[in-house]
Amino acid sequence: MAVKIKMEKDGYRKNSYLGFSWVSLFFNISISAYRLDFKGFLIMMTVFSTNVAIGGFVEIFLKQIGYIQNTEIVSYLFMITAYIESAVIAFWYNENYTRRLIEEGWVPEDEFSYELLKKYGIINYNEEDNENLEKIEKYKEKFLELEREEKKKLNLFIVFVFVIILLIIFFIVIDKKEIIKYILQTMAVWGRRLWQ
Repeated sequence: MAVKIKMEKDGYRKNSYLGFSWVSLFFNISISAYRLDFKGFLIMMTVFSTNVAIGGFVEIFLKQIGYIQNTEIVSYLFMITAYIESAVIAFWYNENYTRRLIEEGWVPEDEFSYELLKKYGIINYNEEDNENLEKIEKYKEKFLELEREEKKKLNLFIVFVFVIILLIIFFIVIDKKEIIKYILQTMAVWGRRLWQ
């Protein structure tokens, strides 16, 4: 999960986030619907709908002209582009959402949230902030810890993408009947071992 920022406006409180959005990666547009972010929902819906439309048109076109008989490869390419879109949106969404909240008049509720927004470049430093070294030192260790956590999340994301690519290659290269046969044989062997 990303770093939580506490925001406040007219006595109402709302959480915002900075950093990579795992929820956006796995659940796509549902996060914007949950946060009641209509503009974010429309942006994400447009991106994903465009991908689906282009993928469908390409598949139909290639089949019509007889370029390919099996549209499985186009489906795999569509899946890859959908994962790439999800990853781009996961990197983009939280910061964009927070910027839009600030434009709507929401302000950070506490000093740490304010300093974090400055650290991420969403709120600009002013001259008074640059002179106040005490604040910078106060949150320096917390910022370093957050950076380490974000690097761990990035590494985990890279491993996730690598596994997805390997799985896609695995399903493209190996015959599906052989995969099912192998899985059933493995289950039978393990089942026999468990019952003995």
